[in-house]
Amino acid sequence: MVCFHHAGGSAAAYRDWGSEHDLRIHAVCLPGRDGRRNEPSPTSMDSLVEQLDDELGELLATEHVLFGHSMGGTIAYELALRRMRRNARLPLAMIVVASNPPHLQPAGLPLDEMTDLEIARSLTELGGIPPILLERPEWLGPLMRPVKDDLRLCRSARVVGDAELAPLPVSLHVIGGSRDRLAPPERLATWRLHAGRDFSLSILDGAGHFLVTENRSEVTALVAAVVDRTRVGVL
Repeated sequence: MVCFHHAGGSAAAYRDWGSEHDLRIHAVCLPGRDGRRNEPSPTSMDSLVEQLDDELGELLATEHVLFGHSMGGTIAYELALRRMRRNARLPLAMIVVASNPPHLQPAGLPLDEMTDLEIARSLTELGGIPPILLERPEWLGPLMRPVKDDLRLCRSARVVGDAELAPLPVSLHVIGGSRDRLAPPERLATWRLHAGRDFSLSILDGAGHFLVTENRSEVTALVAAVVDRTRVGVL
C-alpha cells in the first residue's frame, strides 16, 4: 500500500501500520520533507505528481493500493488519473480519508493574509496541532513552513469540471468523520462520481479531520479490510 500524508504531515504517520495489520506499507516521503529536506518543495500538484510517477514507477508497476489522507487523497487521485491517461498500471483500489473530491476542492486558508499564529490557531481547532504550541509562538516559524508549502500545493490542484469527470476504473473507498468541517460527509459522498468500479463510504461517528491519528485503530481496521478483499479478488 502506497501512502501519502496530509498537509504539514510526514511519512512517519504510517510507520507502525504494517505491524498492526498484515499490510506492506510504502509511506512516501515528499520532496522538501524529512530525509528529503534539502530538496526543493514542489510548487504545483501537477509537477509533484509527475515527479512521483517517475520516482515510484517500479513500485507502481506491481500490484498496489493507493492511500491518502486529506492532501494525500488529492495526490493519490491525481497520480491514478495521470497513470490512467497514459495507460499505465492502475491500483487495485484507492482509499482516501478526509479528502474533498477533485470537483469540490476548497479554496483553503487565505495564506497570504494570515500570520503563522493565525494559521496555527485554525489548525489547532481542527485537531492538527497541539494547543500548547500556541503558547510558544517562537516555535511556529519552522513548523509552519512545511504546512504553508503544502497548503499552497493543495490550492494549486485543478478543480475538475463536470465535462472533465473521468471515473477511475478502480475500486474507490472513502473514509471520513462525522464532525469534519473541512471534508464533511456530504462532500465525501460525491467521490462516487469518480468511481468507475465499486464505491464505499465509511463515516466514523464523532471523528474529525485528523481521524488517521485520533481514530487510528478504526481507520486501520477499515483499511486492512479493503486490502484483504483486494487480495482475494472480491473488489
